[in-house]
Order: sequence, then C-alpha cells, then structure tokens
Amino acid sequence: MLSAMDIFMLTSYSEGVPQTLMQALFMQKACIATNVGSVRDLFFKDNFLLYGCDENQLKSALKLLLEHPQMLENLS
Repeated sequence: MLSAMDIFMLTSYSEGVPQTLMQALFMQKACIATNVGSVRDLFFKDNFLLYGCDENQLKSALKLLLEHPQMLENLS
C-alpha cells in the first residue's frame, strides 16, 4: 500500500509507537503527521510535516504539498 502513495498522513489523536509513520519515512514518502505520542521522537529538522490535531491545519498542509511539487519532492 505504501508504495502506491505519494503522501502519507498519520492523523491520530493518540499514538504509541507510530510504526506506519516509520515505515513511510523508511520508504521515503512525503509525510504529514500529528504531534502525538512518540511521533515527535521521529521528527528531525524537516523530514516530515508535524502539526497539532487540527483538521484545518492538516488540510492546509496537504494542500501545500499538492500545490508545491518541489516541496513534495524535498520531503520524499
């Protein structure tokens, strides 16, 4: 499934160890995630977009990546 994706979103309100996010990052997918549980531990500089659990922020982040292919490529 991950190989078919251009953008991976983890929109959890709570998260233990984010296995799916780790797998998506390992596969060099552009990722957007909520800042919950251990997600923050995976964040390093700008390897993915990290937001609070706000639906509008997550929509804006997805729109940003879709409208700016270079940014999408940089995260991949």
